Amino acid sequence: MAGPPLPGGARAATLTGVVAQHTRDVSDTPARAAAIKASARGWADFWDGHLDLDALAVDVTEHLTDLQESRAWVERFTSHARQWWEQLYGHDPLILTLPGVGPATGPCIRAYFGDGSGLDSAKKAANYVGITPSNWSSGMMNQPRRAISKEGQAPLRLAFYQAGSVARTMDPQLAAFYHRLMTEHGHCHTQATIAVARKLAERTWKTLISGQMYELRDLEGQPVTKRAAKELIAPAIPSRPHSAPSPVPTPSKRNGHA
Repeated sequence: MAGPPLPGGARAATLTGVVAQHTRDVSDTPARAAAIKASARGWADFWDGHLDLDALAVDVTEHLTDLQESRAWVERFTSHARQWWEQLYGHDPLILTLPGVGPATGPCIRAYFGDGSGLDSAKKAANYVGITPSNWSSGMMNQPRRAISKEGQAPLRLAFYQAGSVARTMDPQLAAFYHRLMTEHGHCHTQATIAVARKLAERTWKTLISGQMYELRDLEGQPVTKRAAKELIAPAIPSRPHSAPSPVPTPSKRNGHA
């Protein structure tokens, strides 16, 4: 069976254009395109007679088409959600003051939380999201603080997880909380981020109920600017993924959000 014409038979000018489109300030673009073409032909020759490359090409094309259609669907409904969000809350500066909450997560949180009046407390807000630890008991056995309950709506839970992942790099108190869970309690990144998301859900409810803009605060509960917050957080963010983070003090519970 002959190999597919596209990988090895693609025009050099076409490949060069693709490489140039996805690279910056590279002088050897034609050489890179030639290397890609040679590798593609070698790959096709290697599998010739062992793999139905034509069928594989059809399968991959169908998956790429499905992916493109799914992205278009997501973009279309995201646009609708933003329009409804803006009609109800305008630019919604209140919820956008929350760390990690932006134009993508804000409409989702507003859709479920509204003005927060449908929930009685910050704890119930976190329970509603479904990011509180679940308890399991049977007979004489009790295992508290197991995996999260996941009793809430999945889109809302994902929105808070995504927001929490960003918030820990913006809010000094949440950064210290994340750092402590990772270094002192043995949590993995996902566990610690979920815990941050839970705190963020509680703070979101308090912000919506009070109607007061969220303020970043240091570990003593004093308001700080975004620039100052970044400076406080920087020592706790490792320069490399595997490097050990520096110690960060525990936030005070007497003032501020903690």
